[in-house]
Amino acid sequence: MPAMLLKNDYTLVIAGVVGEEDYKTYIMETAQKLGVADRVHILGAITESEKYWLYKNCAAFCLPSLAEGFGAPVLEAMQFGTPVILSNATSLPEIGGPYARYFTDFSAEAISQTAAEFLNSDINTETRTNLINWAMQFDWNNAADKYWSLYQEVLG
Repeated sequence: MPAMLLKNDYTLVIAGVVGEEDYKTYIMETAQKLGVADRVHILGAITESEKYWLYKNCAAFCLPSLAEGFGAPVLEAMQFGTPVILSNATSLPEIGGPYARYFTDFSAEAISQTAAEFLNSDINTETRTNLINWAMQFDWNNAADKYWSLYQEVLG
């Protein structure tokens, strides 16, 4: 993810459980090699209110996961109208739909290019409204209603 900072002056904030200490070290070593370490901040665990503040105030949310189950953080970000940059793996394209930008190559150059193009695009009120509307289709009540209808149909 530090490669996202190569063609801009943004700051990368990594919040939540990052995993092994070796992974944090790897992220910071990569940022150092790319010359962007002063703009990478690993916060660790945060409160719910801090998480929502970050979603609401960030330029974009990024989840380059290669092993994601559902991707609830993507929906959380989109519910705030926050643009999302995702990997094109697992369930993420289904969740992000046509309103997300996707990494198709994980080289530093490709990540940098994708992030730069996205962050320099016109992210306006209409874009943010589309993100919110897209995320609303994944409402838990809506999902429960659909399952209930399916169960009733199958059980006849």
